[in-house]
Amino acid sequence: MTDKQHSGGTTLAGRSVERVVVVGSATVDEQVSGDRPRRVQLGGVVTYGAAVFAREGIQTVAVCNLAESFATGAGAVFRKLGIGLQAGRSDTMTVFRNRLHSDGEREQQLVDMSSPIDAELVRAALEGASPAHVHLGPVHGRDISEAALSVVRERADTVTLDVQGFVRVAAFGRVTEQVAPVLAMALDASSVVKADRSELSCILAAYQLTLDRLLVDYDIAEIVVTCSSAGGYVVRKTGERADFRAARARRLYDTTGAGDVFFSTYLVARNYQNLSVADACKGAAMVAAEHVAGDYIRSDLLDLATDF
Repeated sequence: MTDKQHSGGTTLAGRSVERVVVVGSATVDEQVSGDRPRRVQLGGVVTYGAAVFAREGIQTVAVCNLAESFATGAGAVFRKLGIGLQAGRSDTMTVFRNRLHSDGEREQQLVDMSSPIDAELVRAALEGASPAHVHLGPVHGRDISEAALSVVRERADTVTLDVQGFVRVAAFGRVTEQVAPVLAMALDASSVVKADRSELSCILAAYQLTLDRLLVDYDIAEIVVTCSSAGGYVVRKTGERADFRAARARRLYDTTGAGDVFFSTYLVARNYQNLSVADACKGAAMVAAEHVAGDYIRSDLLDLATDF
C-alpha cells in the first residue's frame, strides 16, 4: 500500500484552489425515450463530474481519448462547460445507448469502447499541477491503463475514484457487473471512493472482504455508497457511518450523470469547503435532484452536432 492524503487540499474561501484532473472516457450517449426526440450528447464522468468542479470555480481538466469525428463537437461541449481538455486519439469513442423510461429507470447498452488512456496523456495533464487532485472516472474496464494509474499514484496528491467502469463489462452489448483486474490498483491509490450498492456487493464478493476490511486493506478514508432513490450512506475507515436520503426532483427528466454529479458535489463539499459528511451528502443530494430534473447541467449544453 502507498501512503495517501485523505483530506484534500485547500478551501474555496481561501481561493488557493488546486487543479482537478478528471480521467476517463468521454462518452457518446444516445438518449432514447418514448416522449422526446432522440438525442446524441457527450457524457461520462469527465463531462458530468468535471462540470461540477468547474462550476465551483476550480480549474478542471478532462483527460480522455477522442475519435477524430467527435473531437470538434466534444471540444465545443467542454469549452461551454468551462472544462479544460487533454485529449489523446482513439479510432472509436465509448458509446452508450440509453433507453429512458418515464419512472426514471434506464436501460443501458454499451455499443463501442475507446482505447485505454495511456501514461503519457495523464503525465502531460499533471505537468505543473501542484498540488493535484486526480478524480478517476472510468466507464469501462479497459478505460485507464495500468501505466496511467501508476503515474497517478506517483504524481497526484489526492486521488478519488468512482468505481463504475471498473465493475462493468459488456456481454452482447448489455452492461453486466464484473471486477476489472486494475480495480485493486485504483483502490490502492484512492482516498475517497464511490460505488452503488450493487457495485459494492460485486467488489466485496470478488475480493472476499467485508466493507470494514476493504477500507482498512486499501487504506480508504471514506466510501460513498449510493442506493438510487433510497439515498445511501457513507462509511469511514474510522468506523463512523452516516446515512443520507435522496432529494426529490421536481420532475424526472434524465437520470444520466446523476451519480457523477452527486459524487463531485460531495467531494467539493468535503475537500474544498470543509463540510461535514452529513452536510456534504445533503447538499450533493439536492444538486443531483436538480440535475435529474434537467436544471443543473442542461442537455442542450451536451448536444453533439453529429450524424451518428
